[in-house]
Amino acid sequence: MGAEELDLYAAHWRHSKTFSFEILSGLQVQPSKMKHLHLHLHLNDCSIAWPVKVSDNQSVLHSLETLELEDLMLLDHHQTVLDSIFSTCVNLWKLVLRKCYFGDLNPILTIAGPSISNLKCLQIFSPRYLRQLQVSAPKLAYFVYHSSTNINTELSFSNVPKLEEMILDLQLGENRIVDDMFTDFATDNAPQLKRLMSLHTTFDFINFEPQIPVSMAILCQLEQLELIIDMKYCNLLKMIPILVACPLLQKFHLTASGPPNKIPYLTYSSKHPFPNLKHVEIRPFYGSCGNPFVFYMLENAVALERMILDVTTSRCPDKLCKLKHVSHEVHSQQIRAKVAFPTAKLVFQHHPNDNTGFTKIFLR
Repeated sequence: MGAEELDLYAAHWRHSKTFSFEILSGLQVQPSKMKHLHLHLHLNDCSIAWPVKVSDNQSVLHSLETLELEDLMLLDHHQTVLDSIFSTCVNLWKLVLRKCYFGDLNPILTIAGPSISNLKCLQIFSPRYLRQLQVSAPKLAYFVYHSSTNINTELSFSNVPKLEEMILDLQLGENRIVDDMFTDFATDNAPQLKRLMSLHTTFDFINFEPQIPVSMAILCQLEQLELIIDMKYCNLLKMIPILVACPLLQKFHLTASGPPNKIPYLTYSSKHPFPNLKHVEIRPFYGSCGNPFVFYMLENAVALERMILDVTTSRCPDKLCKLKHVSHEVHSQQIRAKVAFPTAKLVFQHHPNDNTGFTKIFLR
């Protein structure tokens, strides 16, 4: 076989149909000729065959590198099935579980063991009936978890020293922080997180301060941070202490989940240079709670190259709208501020039908 890439996609199956990994065993007939083959498998809307009894002669699939399971009925024997897959696919480096069903009797998923020692990327989207996820993977570098229903799912990590990026689109719950997910955080196996994204941030309604569920131990090593925040009570100047706690931060993205209507008055006199911060993005941007923050960052961030403000107010759905969003770039010489970085740019993104008159406050 001369192919180096082979994509297999099994879709539109009924749940009564099963897929057996023994189907792929034929790829191992001539291992010397398959060593350069990169196999990608995507199973959609089917069931996985119950594994045969493990034996010393069990076939091993070296070429399968990425596996995506979507809409699968894993049910209460999911751990046995997945363990069998892991022991068969010994070079698996990317695993995606999308809208898979886990059983009510055993809502715990464990991804661990020597058979997944090469796993570098783990993505889990909208799991059904999953209450606890346990991960131990020494080469894991990238982890995504997105769930709009399982808000109480407990995530637990151990032996993930290579973990650099996490996207956690979920509500952590009261008194829970990201640090709690790592059982060996204070050891040599602690993760070296550099990018933390889609993190929901709550508010202390007494002091109107954002409560980011991450300790200083993680913040101090981050290079990229993305927060989702309810803008109802937010003055963006309240975000400055969080940025100060991230001395290595290069990118900061802020996504608003709602418009502001009760903005506390606030000034911020302390100056911080943010020596590594190059990129700031806020979407959508509300001038009533964000203008002072923008001026502060432009005047103090000594390395800031671009600040992107999405000022879109049009309710035209993206999928239905035929008009493309536009960008308007303002160079430092045109900005009504003493810009700290001489080549900094302010970028406004908006819908063609939006009224962007309020942005003139930033222009000379």
